[in-house]
Amino acid sequence: MFKQKHEVEPEDIPYDDIVKWCVGVDYGTGNATTFLLVGKTADEVMYVCKEYYFAGRLEAQAQNDFEAQKTDLEYSEDMKQFITENYNLTGQVYRSGPNGMTIVADPAAASFILQLRRMRMKVSRADNTVLDGIRTVATYIGDDKLYISTECVNTLKEIHTYMWDNKAQLQGVDKPVKVNDHCMDALRYSVMKLKGKNKISGAAKHIGI
Repeated sequence: MFKQKHEVEPEDIPYDDIVKWCVGVDYGTGNATTFLLVGKTADEVMYVCKEYYFAGRLEAQAQNDFEAQKTDLEYSEDMKQFITENYNLTGQVYRSGPNGMTIVADPAAASFILQLRRMRMKVSRADNTVLDGIRTVATYIGDDKLYISTECVNTLKEIHTYMWDNKAQLQGVDKPVKVNDHCMDALRYSVMKLKGKNKISGAAKHIGI
């Protein structure tokens, strides 16, 4: 379902038409942590504009240094920088307030959420109903209402390899394979946060690749 036509060059993103923003976060200490900057236009089209991606365990192995992994405080500083460096695109600041960027984070990342709040960022726990999230993302893609910037290389790589767990399906359970899905989780959180109230989740029985 996700096709090349859903990839967009950075200069073709209609930033002036975006009316709502959020940063979706999937968090890991050893596993990858990713931030996705996602915007929505008034006609319900979403754009994944920027990504942050840091794989702590891989970085530690590459450097042969356990301390290459990041702490909650370091990730929070990275979030501050991520929002600030994109201010010219969004008009959103990292602190809570009228122009404060909305952050929607992995609900399991309690300590990270606490650290963001201590830095006065506007953060909430994401809706992590996996099947509804996958189907909602699939619906937006199927309706040609979700586009990903070619700059977001890890997000594009993951969306082309995201798939259902065939063994689980043989037992009558629909769930995705939990491998290389950190950007996909952040994408689900963002879409569920930004979606219109009347958006139908759909009945997609596959993850459109």
